[in-house]
Amino acid sequence: GHEVATFDLATSDPGIPTFERPSVGELLLRIRTASASDCEVPDCPTTTILKASDGVLRRASADTGAEYPALSPIKTTGEMPGVTEVLSRLMPYAFADIDDLVPSAKGGHIPFLIALTAVARPRRVVEVGTLRGAGFLAICQSIFRNALESEAIAISSWSVGADQADEYRNTFETFRFLTRKYASFAGFLRQQHDVAADRFSDGSLDLLLLDGFCEDVPLRRALEIWLPKLSSRGLLIVHDTNAHKVPFGVWRVWDDIAAEYPALAFPHAEGLGLACVGSDAPAEIVELCRKAGEDRHLKSLLFQHFERLGDMSAELFSRRYDMAQSEARAQAEGAQAEELSWLKQEVESLRADNGQLREVLQGKLAHAIPG
Repeated sequence: GHEVATFDLATSDPGIPTFERPSVGELLLRIRTASASDCEVPDCPTTTILKASDGVLRRASADTGAEYPALSPIKTTGEMPGVTEVLSRLMPYAFADIDDLVPSAKGGHIPFLIALTAVARPRRVVEVGTLRGAGFLAICQSIFRNALESEAIAISSWSVGADQADEYRNTFETFRFLTRKYASFAGFLRQQHDVAADRFSDGSLDLLLLDGFCEDVPLRRALEIWLPKLSSRGLLIVHDTNAHKVPFGVWRVWDDIAAEYPALAFPHAEGLGLACVGSDAPAEIVELCRKAGEDRHLKSLLFQHFERLGDMSAELFSRRYDMAQSEARAQAEGAQAEELSWLKQEVESLRADNGQLREVLQGKLAHAIPG
């Protein structure tokens, strides 16, 4: 009477160091995945996942309540750091090499997302509307590289229109492949975001990213659902804040958000907005938003820095990738050359053996045949 489900468990890439190697049992308890193959339709509101409750493995479904509880408040000193201190903490993280780069118009924001995650140290991150996962992978990389005690969940149906089917073919499979090395702290829910929201208690997120909402009405609806999920340290990131082509209307919603919270919006790569929603949001991020709003020269410097850094990081990744491919080809060609040399030696050896055998046989035949 029990349904049997198979979960893909992947080990970390051996080429990337890890700060912790959890046991298989722990991976099973912490995994947050849902496969479309388990559902009759791509969006499954009653997805079965594994969760830990009183040390017992249980099946979580729509009637089990929220399995992501509210986060405990963190006491802060209340001291506001200077902008110089903020920049000295933020900037070094932004120069990290990109581990995984996927085709995305928003890839220019990867350095900032890596740095923001390292400084804010969110305990739980949710990205709503993940597709290729450029931003989600950046956050996972920062969590992994900086050994943060964080949890990351991507929420999406991974469905696109028929006119985009060829462009986004195998996108979900590629996303699963790239996130395999982060399985100890990251996962996904393949569901509509309003259904998945029931799994999260109010105050359960430190960082929320909203992506894929082109028009203002769906975005406002998503904000109504997800803003209460942010903790007192909650930060909100919204993509496409500088996209003004029809049907994009994110910029209208962002204007309202920026009027209510300390906020900063980068104009490059279709735009990315950051808002400090929580009453006790990280002081460094609040100060960065406040100072950038007061000092237009500082804001311009930040915009130019992260735009150029985004372009340079993507270019560096491409060059590193091409170099790795060239080295792999060279190694393969070297191995082939070595094998060919060995085969030639074997052929020459066989020819020599064959010649010796022929001489022996001819000698024996000469003695065996009467003259």
